[in-house]
Amino acid sequence: CETNLLSEVQVSAEKVSECINSKFETLETIQDMIGISYGFGPEAVKLLDTSKKHYQMDYLGIIDKEYTYYDNEGDVIPNMRTDNVERAMQGERVVVRSVDEVLGDGVVFFVPCYIDDEVVGVIYAKYTREALLKELSMESEEATELVVDVSGNVILTADEAGNNTDGISW
Repeated sequence: CETNLLSEVQVSAEKVSECINSKFETLETIQDMIGISYGFGPEAVKLLDTSKKHYQMDYLGIIDKEYTYYDNEGDVIPNMRTDNVERAMQGERVVVRSVDEVLGDGVVFFVPCYIDDEVVGVIYAKYTREALLKELSMESEEATELVVDVSGNVILTADEAGNNTDGISW
């Protein structure tokens, strides 16, 4: 049983890693197209609507060097300086769980955007929990599947029971 369980976990872990890397690569491709076509600022949102639909994202936006958020819906939000945005501004790719009563449960990706090897902003993308579960085929009736980062933070749960994990150290 232990060998079978370990094998299944390893296969799942590989699928999750491939999915996350694929999302990061998609966002890096989008940031390359933005940099080439528009530079990095409010005018860059012209490309976001097409990309959001094509890659089936729930939200897609950019955050400039002054920490102002712009998205394809025309939303402009000043002062988006958060720990995750700051990490991306330092050149780190970030993925975190987003639980929002209004926007819904999902996973958010932050990717630094470069022009001439200098970080000039961040691309922000959110995928719904349901879309990622479908892509990962994480629908188990026999267990609660969780995607957990190296710090023990829950990124994605396969069922509603897994949403009740606050306060548990993974």
